Order: sequence, then structure tokens, then C-alpha cells
Amino acid sequence: QKSMPMAERDKDSGFLHIDGGHYRCMFMAGSMFPIRFTSNAYRDMGKLIWKDYITIDKRTYSLYVDRYAKQEILENTPKRLVVRCTGTMCARARENEPPLPVKAVYTYTFEAHRQWIDVQAQVTVGEGKESFSDPDLLAIAVCSHEYKLKVEKDKMNVKGKTFTRNGKIIVKP
Repeated sequence: QKSMPMAERDKDSGFLHIDGGHYRCMFMAGSMFPIRFTSNAYRDMGKLIWKDYITIDKRTYSLYVDRYAKQEILENTPKRLVVRCTGTMCARARENEPPLPVKAVYTYTFEAHRQWIDVQAQVTVGEGKESFSDPDLLAIAVCSHEYKLKVEKDKMNVKGKTFTRNGKIIVKP
């Protein structure tokens, strides 16, 4: 029997479907983060609502609004999957506004049958923007049945205009 990689992209929808062993989840095409977690029997385990944002010049820019993120699969084997999403934080749908000087890079590491997903969130504020707040990264609301999903995050690391935070999405079987 041939082993299948952990992720497969649907040719029609562009969705990236992930089999983590005891759970499944997916990335929508152009999205910066995974949504909708189910058990292997396709029972709903809940969803994550990503509320990451930054305020620049009194305007709030959100990760949730980006629909044109680039999803790169850096590794995709039966035991390990690494997905890097590169996009931007937006004030509203990106097709309606010029490119913003806020680069967001989120990297997810999935290991088969492991009960968590490692996440590294990194946001860099571009040149010319001096009036901004520290972003809120991995600000995730969990809508979960029977507490199947949980989020843990480390302290924010700041270097100049680059903000990085590591965390875990816990997925209980």
C-alpha cells in the first residue's frame, strides 16, 4: 500500500485538505490560516476564528480579510507537512485597496498523529509607516465542541518593525 502525503489540493476549489491522523482540516484557497476541523469520521470538532490585526495611522488592518495569500507547501510527506502562507493584513477586501506595507508570513508544521500544529506568525511593517501599534498575533477565538481545539502562544518577539510569535493549535482526539 502506497503512503499518501498529508495534504492534497482540490483541483476545482483550490482548497488544501489536510489529514493529520486523528483529525482533518483545510485551508481555503488564498487564505492565511486553516479552518474547520473534523475527526476522521468527519464529525465537527470546531473552527478557529483568526482575529490577528495591527493598527497603522489609526486604521485597523486584519489578517482575516486577505483572500489572495500565497500558500507554499515546503514539505508534504505521510509523516510531516509544512505550509507557509504569505500575504498581508488588510483594512477590507484586498482587491479594493492598494498593496499595503504590512507583510504577513505564517508557517504551520503538522506531524502525523501529533496532537498539535506548530505555528509561527510573523508580521513586518514596511518603510514609511511610523505610527503603528504592536500587532495582536495568534489572536484566535476557538469555537469548539467538547473542547477539542485550544490555542497556546508564546510571548511576542520584536525586532525593529518585525513582530514574531510562536504558538500551537492543540487538536484533541
